[in-house]
Amino acid sequence: MTALAPHTATVEHVDADHWTERVAAPTMSWLMARRSDHTKTAYATRLGIPRERQTWRGPTTRPNAAKPTPSYAWFTWCRSHGLNPLTDVTVDVMRAWVATIREFGGTDATIQSYAGAIAAWYREMRKRGLTDVVMAEVLDTDERKAHGISSPSPSSPTHALTYEQAQALRLSARLDSTPTRLRNVAMVELLLSTGLRAAELCALTRGSIDRTGREGVLTVHGKGGRTRQLRLTDAALASVEAHLIERDQADAGTEVTVAGHTSGRGRGHETLFIAARTDKPLTPAQVRQTLSRLCRIAERKGTTPQARRAAAELAPIRGSIHPHQCRRFYAVHAAAMGVHVEQIRNDLGHASLTTTQRYLADAARLASSGAYTVSASLAAGNADWGIE
Repeated sequence: MTALAPHTATVEHVDADHWTERVAAPTMSWLMARRSDHTKTAYATRLGIPRERQTWRGPTTRPNAAKPTPSYAWFTWCRSHGLNPLTDVTVDVMRAWVATIREFGGTDATIQSYAGAIAAWYREMRKRGLTDVVMAEVLDTDERKAHGISSPSPSSPTHALTYEQAQALRLSARLDSTPTRLRNVAMVELLLSTGLRAAELCALTRGSIDRTGREGVLTVHGKGGRTRQLRLTDAALASVEAHLIERDQADAGTEVTVAGHTSGRGRGHETLFIAARTDKPLTPAQVRQTLSRLCRIAERKGTTPQARRAAAELAPIRGSIHPHQCRRFYAVHAAAMGVHVEQIRNDLGHASLTTTQRYLADAARLASSGAYTVSASLAAGNADWGIE
């Protein structure tokens, strides 16, 4: 049970000075300033903003498709307990909120994701002079440790793809015989060669690319409203061009320029990667599904030694591959090739160098694991024990 009893009053029964009236407009303004619709939706869900007010998502076309707002979404939970989140947040309040999530079966990762969204909202409200609440003070490191949410759960860690797996994924994309083959090749090339987040990949448009000779510059709008520019190598740029040329030939012949124009018509706003069935921008979930499907292609369609090798490399991850593994591959491989950690941080768009260093430290710990020594020692005794 939580430490706070539910409050029965609803928004309809309070006066105009209620906190919901004060935060409605600034909260929506803050959300609409997020460049990624995926980020908008994630923040809105965790705060408890109803589906019908998430205007960027468009109307719901399927009956009963909208999921109910979780009772532990922040605004919903505060209203049910008669709390004003602008003024009434204490350590005891946060403990009761965490306990509510636990009661509903929420994991450490659930609490972390909700706390992160709420902390971001409080930063915005402080900028607007609406509150003095600082999440890092009421849910500090000691408090997080006490609740077991001080670090991501190791039950499903995200490991970087190995170099062999990255190459196998590139080959498997090229073996794809579906109509989305060139799109998938371009998508894989960008993920591996730039370290983009999946949401950033999905938000790219024709106008995101500026050609400079054989190469290009990719403008990326990342988390926290931060914009960065990345080098787009000739190989990655060529894969994007091939994808767009194929997509455009149906309605514009072959007169295509990647910088955002086709046959003289401005098209810089058009999304680079769209779903074949809906003609809508790909979502991060669809990117993950595509990578999972690509992992199976080498096994089904490859007949060369290289294809069989690719199938063997991808088999262990075909059910679990995640776009973030491509991002981690970029960080680890760049460091191994001598790129400075500060440059890697800039490329990945990390707000803190600590995040980049954690990526690299995770890989270093695995690379220096004692498992290699122990395994070699066990293997050395195979002959004596008759182990094949």
